[in-house]
Amino acid sequence: MGLAVLLSTTAMAASFSVNPVRVDLAAERPYTVMQIINSADMPITLQARAYRWTESDMAKGGGLVSTDAIILNPPLLTVLPHSIRYLRLGLRTANTGTTELPYRLVLQEVPKAVDDKEGAVLRTIVRMTIPIFAVAKSATAPKPEWSLQQTGLGKYKLSLANKGTAHIHVTTLDISPAGKTEALKKLNAPIYVLPGQSYSWDVEGMEFNGQTHLKLTGTTDAGNLEETLQATYSTAAATPN
Repeated sequence: MGLAVLLSTTAMAASFSVNPVRVDLAAERPYTVMQIINSADMPITLQARAYRWTESDMAKGGGLVSTDAIILNPPLLTVLPHSIRYLRLGLRTANTGTTELPYRLVLQEVPKAVDDKEGAVLRTIVRMTIPIFAVAKSATAPKPEWSLQQTGLGKYKLSLANKGTAHIHVTTLDISPAGKTEALKKLNAPIYVLPGQSYSWDVEGMEFNGQTHLKLTGTTDAGNLEETLQATYSTAAATPN
């Protein structure tokens, strides 16, 4: 019986991509057009929604708050198989302030009704989020501040605080003991850190035990990164060897 169910089950999943994968809306040009490309053999219907983005860490929900600050046209669209459709988006009001305003565009598949003749069907609902930045009229820039805290034997917390007025996008990040040329750890990236926000990485490895300085290398949209940080110690941290 179980085998029969498995054989009659069909896996169905849509596949689409977008261009661009990040949107910058300036006061001088507060609108753009996005391509939505359907590479699947079936049509896909997508619901477009805009959200104010208030928290860097998307893994924690990203602090997405519904907003009407972004105009979407059309908010609901169907893309035929192996076809392209266009989504127009823009700011309702240009950002005339002194700090970049971050948003997220969420594109989510609207599931279609399943024909009973198809039998048991497993569907994967596709969802994609795209960052949108409303560029301030005045000049803005990120101001990254890195810190390192040892929390135990071979355990560290690496933190990045953005004290600037624009986001910073960390695309790669490696860490190694100071003086070493080979990276021992590759940390999860890419990561956006919004103005006034912070992000932390947990770094674990006995190869770091006793190290008071760690070297960071990586790439960001503000330029290449190369820094050596001295670890501070939390009250719970073990004394280095």
